[in-house]
Amino acid sequence: MTDAAPPGREAKFFALVLPPLEGAGYTVYGSQQKLVAETGMNKSTVSRLMSREQIPHVKFFPALARVIGKDPAELLVAAEMLPPEYLESQQTLSETNQSQVGSEGITPEK
Repeated sequence: MTDAAPPGREAKFFALVLPPLEGAGYTVYGSQQKLVAETGMNKSTVSRLMSREQIPHVKFFPALARVIGKDPAELLVAAEMLPPEYLESQQTLSETNQSQVGSEGITPEK
């Protein structure tokens, strides 16, 4: 038995990752080596990603996310390794933290 991803999961992942890679020029001839250098993936893994054959190992998600300007959690959700609710909870947490940024500090007198 193989651990190949279900087609729906792969489609979501590729839809998130490939357009930014294409937009940044990683799909032109010879540019895959640059992606290899920037992510640590080997040539065959990059080739399988670009040809929509296989999602890379999760250990490459942080570097891949950095290259495409996404949060690694977005890749994990697209690959169905985290539930979509995870991103919603992170957004709520972020908004909560932001609202506290401008709050008045507490002094020893208070």
